[in-house]
Amino acid sequence: MDDPGVLRVLCFRPTATEFDSTLRTEIIPTMCQAPGILDLHAGRQGPDELGGRIVASVWSTHAAMAAAVGDSLDSPALHPGYAELATKQDLTILPLVLAVRRDRDIAPSIVRLFVGHAKDGTLDAYVEEARRGTLVDLDAGRGPMALYLATRAPDAFITVSVWDDWSSIERATGGTPDRPIATRHPELLASWGVSHYEELPMATRPPAVAGT
Repeated sequence: MDDPGVLRVLCFRPTATEFDSTLRTEIIPTMCQAPGILDLHAGRQGPDELGGRIVASVWSTHAAMAAAVGDSLDSPALHPGYAELATKQDLTILPLVLAVRRDRDIAPSIVRLFVGHAKDGTLDAYVEEARRGTLVDLDAGRGPMALYLATRAPDAFITVSVWDDWSSIERATGGTPDRPIATRHPELLASWGVSHYEELPMATRPPAVAGT
């Protein structure tokens, strides 16, 4: 069976305010030149300067990802001293089951991390509903700029999506200004949680994205 591709999500908190500069000018450009990388998004949370960070990358194969950035937190770092610049690290690597992206002239502004567990026996149904709903939104000219959904049997999943504004998220998920955290098909889910990040400006993009 062909490798379906891999979603790698690293969440952490920086220990120094200058870490974002290191991320933008050294770590991300290095990752974007790695063979097999298909997409990459990085984001930050406020209000303080040392809030949560996310680096979500998409790879053609697990082998390509492991060769470039490793497949555990114990792998050699991309940047000397990286371990001292980040704390509370959480790494998730899962095979992709859904990957969609639409070309836009504007840069994304929000990274949305959605993590959950489907009810017993409903993971496949949830994935299919997510696929159908996303494609309907894209056909209608709305929805995410990119969405990557990965799963771990029997019921776990993680979704990274990127958006141009909050109103697009509300339209796609059923949220409202007074209830912004929402999702489609909650009846299929046993538990779920959402985190939002401000996308960090990126001067360098992966070739698979820059060339589209």
